[in-house]
Amino acid sequence: MSGAFASSQELATFIGTEIGTDSVPRAQMFLRQASHVIRGFCDQELSKVEADVVTFQDTDRDFLLLPERPVISIGSVVVDAVTLATSAYRVERWGALYTTSGADWSSGATVTYTHGFVEGDPEFDAIRTVTLEMAARAFTGDRGQESEVFGPPAEARGWAPSVFLTGEEKARLASFGPVLVG
Repeated sequence: MSGAFASSQELATFIGTEIGTDSVPRAQMFLRQASHVIRGFCDQELSKVEADVVTFQDTDRDFLLLPERPVISIGSVVVDAVTLATSAYRVERWGALYTTSGADWSSGATVTYTHGFVEGDPEFDAIRTVTLEMAARAFTGDRGQESEVFGPPAEARGWAPSVFLTGEEKARLASFGPVLVG
């Protein structure tokens, strides 16, 4: 499992309060859970991954659709044990890989590529914001805070605050899912 899209310091800034040293592991847990839920919803890693390898079976299509996006760079494309020159193919950011000759991929291919969003990308910032919203709800929920009415945090009493996506957050993340073809 990849790491969280945001840090406990970013969560503290987001909620406008300091997170005590003893609460940092709890904050980190909610951030990891939120990031995991987002990856599951989007069915994408989303974070930058270098040198990921995917193998395609033969197809009569004129393109291959790389499963993770966005594509940052292609390390290599190998067809029939031969590495293609970079001039022999082109790739689009959202994962479509074409031969420049217009031929199909009848021999399949093994592609090594780097994909995902990096800090500074507006998309990464949007994903981080949703992560912070989700973690903040769980971290600051009524049953997640020490209080005179409820006592210790909910998880200390066996209640687990829920990390979930709202309908509005799902709508904001919908464009980050896999591309449907066919």
